Amino acid sequence: MGQGSSNTKQFTGHERDPESGLDYMLARYYVSTGRFMSPDPLAGHLEFPQTLNRYIYAGNNPLKYVDPDGLDFYLKCSGESATCHKGRVGSYKTKKDGSQGRFKKTVVKEKDGTLVDQNGNQYSGSVDGSGVHLATQAGGVTSSYIGVWKRNSAPVNFTESSGPLAGATYHFLHNPHFGQDARGTFEYPGSREKADEALAKAGLFPTEGGAHIGKDEFRSSGGPEGDNETHFSLERDSGSPVTGDFHTGEYSPDAHPWKHGFQAAIDFVQWAAEKLVNP
Repeated sequence: MGQGSSNTKQFTGHERDPESGLDYMLARYYVSTGRFMSPDPLAGHLEFPQTLNRYIYAGNNPLKYVDPDGLDFYLKCSGESATCHKGRVGSYKTKKDGSQGRFKKTVVKEKDGTLVDQNGNQYSGSVDGSGVHLATQAGGVTSSYIGVWKRNSAPVNFTESSGPLAGATYHFLHNPHFGQDARGTFEYPGSREKADEALAKAGLFPTEGGAHIGKDEFRSSGGPEGDNETHFSLERDSGSPVTGDFHTGEYSPDAHPWKHGFQAAIDFVQWAAEKLVNP
């Protein structure tokens, strides 16, 4: 009788638990039959119907797509170029015959307390009224991008070193809700008065009528079309440091009340469905 393999690295390099036979994929456990043991925290994308099945892997097409590890942020861009494809920063590989190969997205993750992409480029992080910014330097030139959280990533943290909210620490722990780019919690090392002043400098101002009970809410106006809004909710009695939660990337309720309402409705449906599956 031959001996079994001692290699525990299995599908796409993930660790297989020898007792259960399940592959640990950082956010959930995967069964070799092609399904996850628990649903995706998000319900997927309407423009990609396969992702609406919350138990499948990589849009039900593992021959074409993989989700290899707990990576954190994609970088937003616009247009089509050698470094931008379908709204994501990256680069095209070159095939052996010299022709253009597939596009590989740039992904920024936290490694030993530093934000770094797969090519070793380091980034600094900040948050303001237009979103999460990830900036890197090359040849004396600074390039800054809007960061978009990669679903089912491992948690990541960073402290803003400069800018209006310098000193604030952000914790990205959960998948963003429908229509959002990123969400998490934060601490600001100062008084509530200083926090309010810093948020104003970052383009966020007090708003009323929000759904965050017991919190003071601050919103930005978003982009030219009312998109990419940032929303901070501060704990009313947190003292110093000031704490709360935030999210980025959704439509402003002032500029687009129906689009914002639609996003909120989808959030509720997803939350209710999750409660039915895992009461």
